[in-house]
Amino acid sequence: MAPSSPLPQGTLLPLIAPLPPRLRAAAALPAVTLCQTLSLSFTVRPCPMPPRIAHGHHNSLDRPFFTLGMSVMYSCDPGYYLIGNGLVLCRASGNWSLPTPQVKCSRPPNIANGQHSGRSSDTFPRGTTVTYTCREGYTMVGNMSINCSDTGLWRRPLPRCEGGLVPTAGPRGQPAAPGCQRSTGMFWE
Repeated sequence: MAPSSPLPQGTLLPLIAPLPPRLRAAAALPAVTLCQTLSLSFTVRPCPMPPRIAHGHHNSLDRPFFTLGMSVMYSCDPGYYLIGNGLVLCRASGNWSLPTPQVKCSRPPNIANGQHSGRSSDTFPRGTTVTYTCREGYTMVGNMSINCSDTGLWRRPLPRCEGGLVPTAGPRGQPAAPGCQRSTGMFWE
């Protein structure tokens, strides 16, 4: 018996087949048949063009359409790194698998006579703040922090560490030159 109207899109139908005689006898259940003949029709929904990402692209720019099971691979422009899986698939729903790739910043630049707080990682998600510190005896000039921007680049300018230790005494605690005062700090040997 055919339905009087089409089923709403997305309706799931259970397909029940007769149990094999051995299982039917063991389960003491009657055989159930949904219907004698079944005519199915379905529409394959194409996926839209894969989403664009800042500073990156996918490998199928020349395709006019994408259908179930088709995939594209994302890659980033030089200096940018993918976050997430670079391979995305067209799903039966007509949507792309997620997450879509994103860009992030590469390791922040080093500065002379200083270091940054991001030593433990090679890449950083956007919004990350890295703080610079200077070695003892050096003074920070400029902002001490930089941020990973939405474009995947570190916001500049970088800070500088200026100055340095001036020897206050010569060999074995002797004054280095006339006019120098003795200090309990650094001594040169």
